[in-house]
Amino acid sequence: MYNIPIETVQQQRDLGVIVTENLKHDKHVEKSVKNASRILGFIARNFEYKSKNIILPLYKALVRPHLEYAVQLWSPTIRKEINKIEKIQRKTTKIIPEIRNLSYERRLQRLELISLEQRRLRGQLIETFKYLNGLNNVTLEGLFEKDGNVRTRNHGQKLLLRNFKTSQAMNFFPVKIAATWNQLPENIVYAGTVNTFKNRLDKFWITNPPVLHPTNYVPNSLKLMYD
Repeated sequence: MYNIPIETVQQQRDLGVIVTENLKHDKHVEKSVKNASRILGFIARNFEYKSKNIILPLYKALVRPHLEYAVQLWSPTIRKEINKIEKIQRKTTKIIPEIRNLSYERRLQRLELISLEQRRLRGQLIETFKYLNGLNNVTLEGLFEKDGNVRTRNHGQKLLLRNFKTSQAMNFFPVKIAATWNQLPENIVYAGTVNTFKNRLDKFWITNPPVLHPTNYVPNSLKLMYD
């Protein structure tokens, strides 16, 4: 280009996200987990009092952002990577003395948290709502495609389920979120504002926990075990 040779590289960092030549994000996951673990270790070593009121705000402000930056782009689908990210939150909840002997699920309930895997799904649904309602100032062409089959029972905002041959395409955010979006009730997808959408989604999930990995790309035999 302009008589300047273009260098061939095996990975590239663009806007803070590491992408490898095979379009996988394992290197980015590794880097994000390493940064988050380093900060969590600093907190654990330097704060003598590790109550909920101290550790939780520090985790949310200093640790978790490393695990969620631009996550709509690189959200992992391989169980090994999902567990690696979740392990950071597991360690954080075990730092708090009054709940460290509880199961991970119970620790999350006591801290009013959800798993990072569920948070990523929630974030993708929020972005989908923004796209479909024109709040992101981008065209839907090439991203989301609405299902025009009026004979199918749906809430009018149903997305077309698309099939691809490669895992990279199948796990592209607008593709993999379609199945979960289509299962949401009408009062959620037609929420008037983003905050209303968030509140209604959270209430719906209390009694209807989300099914993670609706595309079944991750084998069912690989379960996230609670310690």
